Amino acid sequence: MEQFIKTSSAKLSGLEKAAVLLAELGPAFNNNYAALEQALNLSEKEKIKLANAMKNLGSYNPAVHGIGEILREESVLNEVIEFGKLRGIFHPVEKNRTGNSRFDISNGVSDMAKQNPEAVAKILSSWLGKESREN
Repeated sequence: MEQFIKTSSAKLSGLEKAAVLLAELGPAFNNNYAALEQALNLSEKEKIKLANAMKNLGSYNPAVHGIGEILREESVLNEVIEFGKLRGIFHPVEKNRTGNSRFDISNGVSDMAKQNPEAVAKILSSWLGKESREN
């Protein structure tokens, strides 16, 4: 059994999903999280919760922390993509723009956040609202 790669991880809370998404979107805003937070119209309470959640995620380093980090990120991105597709606001990046399908997905989500920050804000709000109902 030790030879198998773990392909599932513990279910992420809404706050953890939101933190992963924010970390993923940071580079699209030149890591200017204040601009990203403003574009997403986050409240002060949400900003604090997300900053703490991002801090709790730690640094992103799959080489050290394993494939679980990649799976966690892809799970969140796929959920965002499905939301965007259902609402007609996610437009896939042309194939092989970067030569790496993972980055193409990430770029597509980043493009959606830049073009329609209200939609991404709804996703975050949904996840954060779910989090407050769970606690």
